[in-house]
Amino acid sequence: MQNNLISQASDMNTGSTPNDVLPGMNQVACILISPFVEYVLNPMLAKRRIYLQAVTRIAIGFGFVTLSMLHATLVQHYIYVSPPCFDRPTDCGDRQSVTQDRPNVWIQAPLYFLIATGEVFAMTTAMEYAEKHAPKEMKVLVQAINMLITGIGSAIALFIAEGARDPYLTRFYGSLTGAMAFTTIVFYIVFRNNDRDDVAASTHIEADVEKGSGDATPTPQLTNSALGSRESHLSTPTESLREGKEIELTAISLSQSTRVAQRNTTAVP
Repeated sequence: MQNNLISQASDMNTGSTPNDVLPGMNQVACILISPFVEYVLNPMLAKRRIYLQAVTRIAIGFGFVTLSMLHATLVQHYIYVSPPCFDRPTDCGDRQSVTQDRPNVWIQAPLYFLIATGEVFAMTTAMEYAEKHAPKEMKVLVQAINMLITGIGSAIALFIAEGARDPYLTRFYGSLTGAMAFTTIVFYIVFRNNDRDDVAASTHIEADVEKGSGDATPTPQLTNSALGSRESHLSTPTESLREGKEIELTAISLSQSTRVAQRNTTAVP
């Protein structure tokens, strides 16, 4: 896909910018968008009690990739409606002179930001999800399957590359847009229940933790008061210490009183 976008850039007004510079915007966008999502967007959503689960994030990533293909379709459309070559931009004499009436190459830059955003939401989340849910002894196998699917995607790209030529590029990018939109919708419909299962599991774990901490706290004990009514007393270390001191002071007072009584008895003739 990147080769097709580089070829698209070569049919635009590049000026002094090489047409193979724009793909570097993808790495720049990843460096900028990834920390923005992690440290700005997610905390901001969390304050509003909005928590994006794994399947939802992957679907959002697919949506951004769909928008990137839509952007490529529109750029290609504007290339084809530009004179003097219209939908045969590679068959016109001097390329440098005829590209002056075509869109500027930097119009293609948002496409790479959309792709990078899709990668941040979809690819990183998919890897995290696989690492979290795969059994310990199957983690390597899951990563291998991931690489296999990537290879299958590359094979499909080689197969459809025959359609990536003038004057069919608008249809080519449009077909990719439609296919990606269809894939996004089907993916979310099929796997959206996994988010509910994860939320239910998290809620169950939190409830168990709260229950365990609740069982560890002292429970009120009911005792009979002097009036015969039942009162609730919470036994705490502070109260026990205070009661111990009172008992000790009472014992000392009784001892002193006994000594005084003995002295008085001895003093009487």
